[in-house]
Amino acid sequence: MDRVIKPTLRNIISNLSQYWEGTISREIKELIDGVTTGKTEAIVSRTTKTLTVHIYKNHTTLTANKIRNNNKGITTQIRIKGIKGTTTEIPNIFKEIMNNEEEYKQFERKVLTPEQMGFAKTDEGVDAYGRPVMITAHLWQAVVWMLLYPGEIYVNINGIDINKNSVTIKWYLNAYNYSSLKTEPLNVVKTFDETALFNFMFTAILGDGDVTFLRDKNRIKPIIRLSLNPKECDDWEAVFNALKKLRHQP
Repeated sequence: MDRVIKPTLRNIISNLSQYWEGTISREIKELIDGVTTGKTEAIVSRTTKTLTVHIYKNHTTLTANKIRNNNKGITTQIRIKGIKGTTTEIPNIFKEIMNNEEEYKQFERKVLTPEQMGFAKTDEGVDAYGRPVMITAHLWQAVVWMLLYPGEIYVNINGIDINKNSVTIKWYLNAYNYSSLKTEPLNVVKTFDETALFNFMFTAILGDGDVTFLRDKNRIKPIIRLSLNPKECDDWEAVFNALKKLRHQP
């Protein structure tokens, strides 16, 4: 697996380095000079919860976003256009290590498909052809996602996230051999056994959630949190009910 993913990522980063030195660095300098002198035109969008500033150049877009009542400060991203991506073939390592076809089909039903759906219902996007897309600043998430979609995957760099304590590359991934599960009805979780449901929740939490702890009287309870659009809550009712049934099982 290292022989496939590592060279692919190195190739993309090399493309970014060359493109940065030849084109982007000059634009970034002009952008910074324009911001500090007040000569750059900015587009400001405001909602009740967010304030966003966009500055557009030929090959880059600078976006600064501030969420009201959020102590994380301002998030800044440089979107980059024109970097050459690459298509790579991700091997199906799970199928290779299974003893037989029946064992793999069971693994696909209980692990691969639920984990694909967990990402699809949270962090994953869809391209114009209905194929899965993942944009992430986490390299581990990029690698995990590629393993779930063996076959042809297009890999590129979407931009650079600049935060107070870190600067990270934002990866763009597109699985060419699959149809997205984003529109699949969540009622399908009613057919999941305990293993499949846990695998679905695992990637859903990795995608748009977290696990924290809440003090309740004299004990500490683990809490799972998911970031959902209010319009999505009714669809997720089937998931919540399935989890409640597990909770009350002996």
